[in-house]
Amino acid sequence: MTATTTRRISTPQSRRTAEAVRGWRREGAAGTLGVIDPGSALSDELAHDLAGSGLAVLRSADPYAALVRFATRPVQVAVLVVESDRPGTGPVVQALRDELALPVLLAWDPARSQPPADAVLAGAQPVLRLPLELDDLLARLGEAWPTRPPDGSVLSAGDLVVDTGAYEATLRGAALGLARREMDVLLALVQSSGRVVPRERLCRLWPSTSDQDGNLVATVARLRRHLAHVGAREAIATVRGIGYRLDVAAVESDVRHDPVAVSVRAPARRS
Repeated sequence: MTATTTRRISTPQSRRTAEAVRGWRREGAAGTLGVIDPGSALSDELAHDLAGSGLAVLRSADPYAALVRFATRPVQVAVLVVESDRPGTGPVVQALRDELALPVLLAWDPARSQPPADAVLAGAQPVLRLPLELDDLLARLGEAWPTRPPDGSVLSAGDLVVDTGAYEATLRGAALGLARREMDVLLALVQSSGRVVPRERLCRLWPSTSDQDGNLVATVARLRRHLAHVGAREAIATVRGIGYRLDVAAVESDVRHDPVAVSVRAPARRS
């Protein structure tokens, strides 16, 4: 009797998936992904593969039940699966972002519909396409997943405070609830407070995408909406043809005439 062996055939898709999983594990980005899926877009197999990458999955078919579940269990990013372009998901996205401070990734089927405009206007990022693929899902999650930079410094410009250790930004005490790339852009603006940050420098935040400028424009738009919610609609100025600049006067309680300054301090030591 001759023994037979089965050899798994390597394909470009399988290699991309394996590399995506290895990259995610290197980042150590464990946590919980909240998925609002009225159908079966997220298969059990895909959920199992996500678990193998270190990600727990909290699923709900009903969006309003999901709000309660996501509020009682820590969730880092929410994925909202939409099956049509009909309005109605905007309030759900607004609640996920405003009440739970969650980045929301929109998953939709471009062959059947366009992403619902009210969800996009509420802050959802229409970056996932159905059917869901593990490598694409991990890549998109990597752009939104909160991380903790190692230095732990606290930067401030006016009443805007960016805590890089907690990866949190507040304005006049109100949390902005930023996604990863929004936080990265804001951090670059605060570090260069009062000076223009070139578009080319900010575009480097998306090293593996072909549309770096489009991602930057969309991220700045979302960042401006966050700031507008706390009364600083004009905080980010566009310098046409060059880049963006943080207007410190717009994030101060009272407009002062002192030269622009950014303070940096180390976190207080615990006794």
